[in-house]
Amino acid sequence: MFAKINDMSIFFDVVGEKLDAVTSQLKEKPTVVVVHGGLGFDHGYLRPGLDPLALPFNLIYWDMRGQGRSSDVPLESITLENCADDAKALCDYLGIKKAFFLGHSAGGFVSMMVALRHPDLVEGLVLCNTSAGHQFTPGEKESQKTPTLVKRAPQEVVSIATKLFMPASLEEMMDKKRIEVHRKFLNQVGPYYLAPGHENMFLPVIRYSVPTTRVMDHFVANIIPNYDLSDEIQKITVPTLIISGEHDWVCPPISGRFIANKIVNSLFVLFNNSGHMPFIEEPERFDDLVVEFIRNHSE
Repeated sequence: MFAKINDMSIFFDVVGEKLDAVTSQLKEKPTVVVVHGGLGFDHGYLRPGLDPLALPFNLIYWDMRGQGRSSDVPLESITLENCADDAKALCDYLGIKKAFFLGHSAGGFVSMMVALRHPDLVEGLVLCNTSAGHQFTPGEKESQKTPTLVKRAPQEVVSIATKLFMPASLEEMMDKKRIEVHRKFLNQVGPYYLAPGHENMFLPVIRYSVPTTRVMDHFVANIIPNYDLSDEIQKITVPTLIISGEHDWVCPPISGRFIANKIVNSLFVLFNNSGHMPFIEEPERFDDLVVEFIRNHSE
């Protein structure tokens, strides 16, 4: 399904009804807007892990601008602020007055931005393996035993990750060799996003998504270097659940704890057997935690 908003077409999918037909009262279920990571991915990789939440909730998945099935747009228009405003416009289009926002990885960046720019829309936040952009000192990282890719992966894998995360020029982004870097990254680095012993779970899940490589490069080159909500997130007052995976080197637990220390009405939970995708790695615990949190904070 598509919504025409902000002069473009945004793909969305609804999983789980809004009115609960189990009883004759047709009680409304909480609405949860799910925000995918990347940037440069789409919502597909979230479906296997999060679709079970459609039983207690009304889930709204969507592909952010320039990604997935949504309209292609100029790269310079893909900002966290614009994506947050798109989320608000999509909710207006669907008649959603209040919703929980569940953001994974960079989807957490956007979800926090929604809470800051459109606070009346947000009933609560579930921030999964994300960051506020704060830069920690080597001493801070060491004191919290921050996981790193270097400690886990062979040098060849680390080199591929380094190539992808290095800002690329426009010419390099368009080069066929750059596309090969993305392919190697997903196939060889991607499995290390998950905790030791879970590596084989990555590729079957990520194949639900079709990455937009130019947006991934734009994210690495132009968004991440300027992203820092450290001094802003203390303004967020809605109930917030922050989830981190102990083995996540992408958005490590030190980042989740930082957010929890800044947001007064928050709860931090560490998943000891997970990396970057606890909804895949520890699904039962993840679902139970999210269901309890949203039910406890629904109006």
